[in-house]
Amino acid sequence: MAARFRWAALLLVPAVSVILSKYSRSSTPGLLPPVVLVPGYATNELDARLTELYRPSPPRCATRKGQGWFRLYLDHASLNDPTGVRCFAEQMSSVYDAASRSSGPPRVGYRDGETLFGAPYDFRYAVPSIAGDAFFAGLKRLVEKASRLNGGTPVTVVAHSYGATLAYQFLLRRPLPWRRRFVRRFVPVAAPWGGVVLGMFTLVAGNSLGLPFVDPVALKGEYRSLQSSLWALPSPGVFGAAQPLVTTRSRSYTARDMVGFLEAIGMGEAVGPYETRVLPLFRGLGWARRRCWLTPLHGR
Repeated sequence: MAARFRWAALLLVPAVSVILSKYSRSSTPGLLPPVVLVPGYATNELDARLTELYRPSPPRCATRKGQGWFRLYLDHASLNDPTGVRCFAEQMSSVYDAASRSSGPPRVGYRDGETLFGAPYDFRYAVPSIAGDAFFAGLKRLVEKASRLNGGTPVTVVAHSYGATLAYQFLLRRPLPWRRRFVRRFVPVAAPWGGVVLGMFTLVAGNSLGLPFVDPVALKGEYRSLQSSLWALPSPGVFGAAQPLVTTRSRSYTARDMVGFLEAIGMGEAVGPYETRVLPLFRGLGWARRRCWLTPLHGR
């Protein structure tokens, strides 16, 4: 199954309007500094194409095979019946391969593709991974293009929710001279720097996507398969060891008990990626938040 993605601009317009009003002043009179938007987890749209290699569990899930691209995330109509939910969960799932890692607001004058640029991504994946590395390479080219199209003006990177954690990791990986040359400021909005308790809940009980007719448990396996699900787990550095986050009949789990929590819910295979990939990514967060190029609006 092949996949492609784009960003849903209209979902970001209200927040971006406020941000651009605050940060749209340029050092050059009459010139708007270019803005690159990295959307949040669910602000991306994901299309899929079922190839001949696709072997669905329920035969009905193959009805679109050979019919070209279709909207996978989020197609509300396909989630109106249990079979559609099952197909959605299967087609959205990812497989972990340990070997391969693997219309801008008019009132402030921004124009899509000229001074305002979207950076969509496949939110199922995190970094390091093949998909994540490819997104970072594309984001680098986009930032440089946005600057070049605007007379070499450094860009403002506005990122929302999960997109902010991705953008933050992207900036950490760029050399300081590059950041000074191409990035004027980084504005994360509602960034879950320390993770969220909802991340644990989703791994246990699934997520209905906010749709009343979707059984969240039907999507639990799909969420467990996503690399990005581990990024949402509460950070020990933020939540500490004293506050119980999940309580069962036999014990409680804090943010420092995440390995035990993953093993208890039957996700022992996720312990390795969590310890070697997720935790190390955020060890430098306290240092980075003190840097002048990181301008948080709100978020934990």
